[in-house]
Amino acid sequence: MAGIYAGKAIPGADTIINAVAELLTSQYGEYYKKGRALELLIVNRTSKNLKWKGSFFAHGSYKVDPEPLHILAGGTSIGIVTSNSFWKPWVAGGFCYDIEDTDCFLHVGFTNPWAGSYKHYITVTRDEESPKHGYNLALDDDPKSKTAHGFQVTATKKEPVNEPAPLCANKLFIFIISDEKRGLGEINATIKQVRKEAATNAEKIGTDEDIFEDDNTQARDNKRNERKNTEKIRAVEDIFQDDNTRARENKGNKRKHTDKFETDEDIIICQDADIKDRDNKENGRNLIRCCCCCYCYPNNRVGPAV
Repeated sequence: MAGIYAGKAIPGADTIINAVAELLTSQYGEYYKKGRALELLIVNRTSKNLKWKGSFFAHGSYKVDPEPLHILAGGTSIGIVTSNSFWKPWVAGGFCYDIEDTDCFLHVGFTNPWAGSYKHYITVTRDEESPKHGYNLALDDDPKSKTAHGFQVTATKKEPVNEPAPLCANKLFIFIISDEKRGLGEINATIKQVRKEAATNAEKIGTDEDIFEDDNTQARDNKRNERKNTEKIRAVEDIFQDDNTRARENKGNKRKHTDKFETDEDIIICQDADIKDRDNKENGRNLIRCCCCCYCYPNNRVGPAV
């Protein structure tokens, strides 16, 4: 069965089952009828390869290992599990595949008890759980179909391929994984949602642009006002500078006037002194000593002797 359908169109379930029946009958004989045997068929209908991660058994083991272990895109794998006990024989466990080129894992669980109902389970997880994960979730044998993380998985059971001959297991469990296929209605709904989100984003972008434009206008006005205030400050500084210059000039003029006034006053004082000195000299020449104690002024004026 290794790579029997790789690269080809995936056949229907009946075609696969018939091929499995022929393989089991020709190669494995009647022994696996014993011990609550189960045939486990994995069908990979995805575009990804499935890489074997491991298995877990609560009871029983593989009588025939899965072949192939790693399942190519479009391929299948078959394995047979049986009980190891002849007293209350039963088989239960699970296994796990890594879905290559993704962060997802395929988990499968199965049970064929010595009393009670069959159980199976299949799921896809993001987290790398142990191979026991599928076994823990196997609670019944109802048909299962679900989508998870971009994949669609199903789990069903069928009568063994050679029923009622003894060369068969008790049941055939079929586990199928496919790429998720969305219907036209879901696609249209998605497109509508995307368009709605695009319109909302466009409206928000328009609002943001308006706010940005308002902010730019306000920024320009603020800059213009700042320039005006700067010009006013400079004008006031120029006036203040002119006042300081004028005050310095006035102070300089005042010092000049004071110096001139003091100079003029000194000149006047000097002139008065010269005039007095000349007058005294003139008066001295006009005095006539008439005795030892005085001078006689002309015109009979007498002054004290000096």
